[in-house]
Amino acid sequence: MIMLALMFVSWLIDIFSAFSYDEKTGASMRRLWSKGAETPLDKMRSSRPSTADLEKLPFMRQIESSVREKLIELSDVLSVEEGEAICRQGETDRSLFVVLQGRLAVAKSQVRAGGSRRRKIVAFLDAGAVFGEAAFFFGQARTADVVAMENSRVLKIPHIAEMKTIDESKSSELQARIWFLQALMTSKTFKELPSESLDAILLAGSRQVYPAGRRVIQEGEAGDACYFIIQGQAGVSQNTVSINKMKAGDAFGEIAILNPGTVRTATVEAESELITIRIDAPKFWMLLRSHLPLALEIERLARVRIERDLERARRKAAKKT
Repeated sequence: MIMLALMFVSWLIDIFSAFSYDEKTGASMRRLWSKGAETPLDKMRSSRPSTADLEKLPFMRQIESSVREKLIELSDVLSVEEGEAICRQGETDRSLFVVLQGRLAVAKSQVRAGGSRRRKIVAFLDAGAVFGEAAFFFGQARTADVVAMENSRVLKIPHIAEMKTIDESKSSELQARIWFLQALMTSKTFKELPSESLDAILLAGSRQVYPAGRRVIQEGEAGDACYFIIQGQAGVSQNTVSINKMKAGDAFGEIAILNPGTVRTATVEAESELITIRIDAPKFWMLLRSHLPLALEIERLARVRIERDLERARRKAAKKT
């Protein structure tokens, strides 16, 4: 009875927490879309960011020094109150934003059958998240509303004329870099890695894009590369049986490299357009030798997967007996 009571209390707490969170989300969204919620960016309280902090941002290191210095000079830290919008769907402002503190929600407006519109929260952005890169690099209109779910501090980096010196291919690489770093910084596996290790992964590999349905690696084949997912989703199977799903921030292909002479233990196939960083075996080994935290995390990841494979094999053998 005591155990049942504890389980019931735990269930009530979970329900209450979820309800409270949804209520807070709904309240902020209602405030955002009410007439009184409009606060232009130039009217928000702002302060000067630390130059040292800005120079630490990984993607900043890939921009020419003269352009970087100008961006740093013109950047501001915005103090955003709960319910205030940083950007709105359809706007053409080209600023880039980095969440320094707090939490933001990303909401998209959708047209229902009959012409009515609804807004749906599609993501949350916490400290370290970068958004607005499509507008910043390519001039695309904002694809969603971004609203503060609590009092937050957001770095605003303006687009400047000097950005035209960065050609489109370089802009694409910088955008992919932002996606990659954001994926790893929110990954359960790699989020604790130092920024130097994250940079090293990106610089050691090449960007590879696979359309939905394309097989990336095949079970039983020799392994010559490891992959880190930037965007998209992939399915994992063994003996044609689905065993897992992977998303941005996940890695695969490490087992065959860490165990020379072995073959791929699973097949990985793109379920949507899949953007990855591919690192071939020699560079992968150099990366592990140079970055101990990364080596330890990759070793732990491989060990967990091997143990799961062995457990699946034991269960399969037990069913046959």
